[in-house]
Amino acid sequence: MNAKQIWQTTMERLQTRVTPAVFTTWFQGTAARSFEDGVFVVHVPSIFARSHLEARFTD
Repeated sequence: MNAKQIWQTTMERLQTRVTPAVFTTWFQGTAARSFEDGVFVVHVPSIFARSHLEARFTD
């Protein structure tokens, strides 16, 4: 699987786990950039969105 396919699968799963408002607000404008050496990079539309997603949705 490439980064785009992984992110598509992730987005489908997220839609079932968060409210529609959360999904639209925080995830709809994102896109997969790369997946190398176990590091997955996601493009987000703003620094504010990045900060919020890092604080609430990363491991």
